[in-house]
Amino acid sequence: MVTEKKPTPFMVQYLGIKAEHPDKLVLFRMGDFFEVFYDDAKTASSILGITLTARDARSDNPTPMAGIPHHALGDYLPKLIDAGIKVAICDQVEDPALAKGLVKREVVRVVTKGTITEDSLLNPGRNNYLLALSASTQKVDVSYLDLSTGEIIVRSFKVIQLIDFLNALAPSEILISRSFEKTMLAKEMKSCLESQSITALDDWSFALDAGREKVLAAYKLQHSEGLGLETDSPFFKPLGALLVYLEQTQMSKQFHLRRIQTHQDQNL
Repeated sequence: MVTEKKPTPFMVQYLGIKAEHPDKLVLFRMGDFFEVFYDDAKTASSILGITLTARDARSDNPTPMAGIPHHALGDYLPKLIDAGIKVAICDQVEDPALAKGLVKREVVRVVTKGTITEDSLLNPGRNNYLLALSASTQKVDVSYLDLSTGEIIVRSFKVIQLIDFLNALAPSEILISRSFEKTMLAKEMKSCLESQSITALDDWSFALDAGREKVLAAYKLQHSEGLGLETDSPFFKPLGALLVYLEQTQMSKQFHLRRIQTHQDQNL
């Protein structure tokens, strides 16, 4: 009978972080390398063309692994992002020479198509928009942001205009609610926008009151009039979702945001 080998403290640390980011490829810093394990290793090996090896190769249950030099992250990251992979960068957050026992590691950033800021990863000829949308039966309210420049825009239009609008704007990533994901409109949107990344967030991410509070906090304001928006403006739903997602991916609540630009369809 073969007994399952007890994971080392290092692997317990990795598995705990991976459990917090199950939908992302976790780049796990080990000294001078970022390592990937299990299915992540197979994915990285296939996309990046790097060698797939194994930890405890002589055991009955070896762990697939692969690695890239940490200083070459900028060379490999674009390939993962272009393949539609969300990448969680887990770095060492203390000096290994001073660590007592296992080096502390944390996810310091999640990189997705819509949250890229590095010039080497951006197309200089176009904006890299992250867009959130909130839809009713008659209209759609959207907010879209270029994190690299801080440009942020809100806009409303009729539901029938959504697909044409998204095709024209070509956002790099679209945020929708889980309830909207189940609608026919969302299914139509996905079928027409295969090259774009669509991310579903929990419905609370689009709550109006919470969104307003997040936006006011981000701009360090007390009242929504300072933003040029009414207190109950539906734009706070997609705006709040954008900020929720940025907090989840950038591990921060401080962002460089320009003044919100508002565009309203006069036919609504």
